[in-house]
Amino acid sequence: MTEEIVVFKGSRDGLHLIISNENELNVIQEKINEKIASAKSFFQDIKKVKLKGTSLSQEDLIFLKNWLKENHGIEIDNKNTDDYIQFNKNYTNESINEGITKYIYTTLRSGSSIKYNGNIVIVGDVNPGAEVIATGNIIVMGTLRGIAHAGVLGNDSALVVAFSLEPTQLRIANTIARSPDHQDYKPTCPEKACINGNTIIILPYYQNL
Repeated sequence: MTEEIVVFKGSRDGLHLIISNENELNVIQEKINEKIASAKSFFQDIKKVKLKGTSLSQEDLIFLKNWLKENHGIEIDNKNTDDYIQFNKNYTNESINEGITKYIYTTLRSGSSIKYNGNIVIVGDVNPGAEVIATGNIIVMGTLRGIAHAGVLGNDSALVVAFSLEPTQLRIANTIARSPDHQDYKPTCPEKACINGNTIIILPYYQNL
């Protein structure tokens, strides 16, 4: 079954716009137009959507946000989008952009295992029971709830970055950290895990040691 390029999906916290795989912006716009045209009565009352699962560049994301508002009167959720734009902007910094990178454009379900000799970028979530193992950095454009092991061959400068870090187990090089049994804290910006001394610490993505 071919994965749809554009999906509108409802949830408890509102309507999500899910953009899958790598596609030209004009193709994404065309598919959005088709979806909205096929359910005009439904979209008449829709004023906001939340963006999820897209690999669009910063420029294309800003364009899409403005285009959707001007042509269909639908606003992409500001906080969600602004965090994503800022995340993409900072992702290009030298400390993360080094080396070859594998992109995964889907949420990793329980039982999934991704291993790569380089950096790994997950455009989606990493659910409990899934694992991501990389010799370089691990970047999750969503919530990390599974197992992540960055710098697997001993690179203690590797980072694990996510919108929300809630891992079952987190490893960088030979250092291991586990999440507490109960975590009430909810991050307000992307986070990064790095080694400081002999310990893994979690910081806001924009904060340096």
